[in-house]
Amino acid sequence: MGKLLSSPKLLVIAIAAVAALLVSVAGGALGASFGLGFLGGPIPFISIPAERVAFIGAYPLLNSTVMFWFGGLILLFIAWRAGRNVKDVPSGWQNLMEMIYEFFSNTVDGVAGGTPKAGRRFLALVSTIFLVVMIINWVGILPGVGSIGRVESIEEWVHHHAEGIEAEIHEEHSGYNDTQVHQLALIHLLEEHADDTFVAFDGVFVPLGQGEQARV
Repeated sequence: MGKLLSSPKLLVIAIAAVAALLVSVAGGALGASFGLGFLGGPIPFISIPAERVAFIGAYPLLNSTVMFWFGGLILLFIAWRAGRNVKDVPSGWQNLMEMIYEFFSNTVDGVAGGTPKAGRRFLALVSTIFLVVMIINWVGILPGVGSIGRVESIEEWVHHHAEGIEAEIHEEHSGYNDTQVHQLALIHLLEEHADDTFVAFDGVFVPLGQGEQARV
């Protein structure tokens, strides 16, 4: 405790860590039960395929692509910091990078036969894939990252859900025209989702504080 108080750097880090913990707890699900929850957001729709965020020209930008490049940038930053001032006695970022390299080097050498440098041919490939996947999964834990995607309007939501119902009605009632099928599909859709709730808000981005308790 005395060492912590005598070092301003350690004291600032400790205060920042405690403040971040308090803000995350008060703004999260636990704080929402006490009327706070200012960082809360609605539970995102779970989509198996990657969701489109925007278009860059004719290229559809997916949320998985955004997370992939974000994870790659984090790894590039770590590598840059580790190799900026290389010393004979490693410390800080260089120590972290050498520890990671040694772990993967020993692992692939053991898998490739146990002799030193036996797995150097595929060391870079294996370690890169592992680190990118690990960083992307760790980043996915951060609040709000799982909500990266496109917010559907009411019209789009109805259109996407009604398509499957219209196909079923066409098979059962082949004599109905398109207008009748569409109207009947809307009725079935309302009946099926009559008890569902939605988080309503204006704008493109989900504002902070519009959590699950804001459902209507």
